[in-house]
Formats: sequence, C-alpha cells, structure tokens
Amino acid sequence: MAAAYILATRRPVNANREDNHAICSGCSKYDHWSEYPPRWHQQSSGGGGHSSRWDNTRLDDVKAKLDLINQSIQTVNTTLNWGFGQLITIGNYTNQALFENAQQNDTIICILEHISQNTCELVNEAHTQTGQREEVLRKQIEECCPPEVPPPPCTYAPCPAPGPLAQPPKLDPKQPGGSRPPR
Repeated sequence: MAAAYILATRRPVNANREDNHAICSGCSKYDHWSEYPPRWHQQSSGGGGHSSRWDNTRLDDVKAKLDLINQSIQTVNTTLNWGFGQLITIGNYTNQALFENAQQNDTIICILEHISQNTCELVNEAHTQTGQREEVLRKQIEECCPPEVPPPPCTYAPCPAPGPLAQPPKLDPKQPGGSRPPR
C-alpha cells in the first residue's frame, strides 16, 4: 500500500470545531495542529485516508518548488564563492603591491640620505677650496700691486687756534696832576 506524506501545518487547536482537522480525517483532531515545528505524518492511503488535496501531484509541486529554491540557493552560493575568491585574489595582489611599494620607499629614502650627505660634503669642500683659492690669489695680487691703504673712516683735523694773547699794555702808575690813585 502506498503511503502518503503530508506536512502538518501549525494551526490553533480548537476542541469545539470539527473543521480544524478536515485534511487529516483518519487522525485525531489533536494529532498535528498543536505541534511546532510541524512534522511529516505518514498514514496509509487506504480506508478513510487523507484528503485528495495531498496526493502525489501536490507533493510533486512542492518538491519542484523546493528544487527551484535549492537551485537558486546553489547559484547564489556559487556566485558568492566566486566573488569572494576574486576579492581574495585582488586583496592578495594589493597586499603584495603595498609590500613592494614599502620596499621601494625604503630604497628611495636611503638614496636621498646619500644624496643629502654627499651634497653637504661637496658644499663644505667647495667652501674650503674657495677660501684657499681666494687666499692664494690675494697674496699674488699683493706681491704684484700692493693695495692702497684705504683712508681711515674718520680723520681728525684740528680747528685753527688763535695766536697767543699779547701782553697787556703798560699803564702809567701816576695820575696826571701828580697824585696817586687811592688804593
């Protein structure tokens, strides 16, 4: 005898209503409706079995829909796995490029430090050589043509002084008229 499987759905149990259990006429009205989650119920299709709404055609429809859902889930899963794989590949390449860039930056910094050090040494050497060359040239010029001694910035020139004061004139100690002035 073929067995029919039905999915018992959750419905509220109402002991006062007989139509709560209309699909499963061979079972007690309390067998399926209060179960959560619902369970598959097997019952023989002979003698007052389940309603014809739950025959193989309905089950085939449900199975076909479940197969479509499974196929959609597999497609999404495949797409996600492919996408994550692509992201991981790009991420690995980015990490590798970043590492390479960091190494190149270290090399560039080292080269710039060498250039800086060499430039500083060249400036110091040029300054020393220029000073030495100036000294040699100055001595040669002074041997050939001694430089004029430049005048001092300030030269003192005294103001002309008046000549010495002459002796005071001599006075006659006598007064005219023969007397001397009182003292």
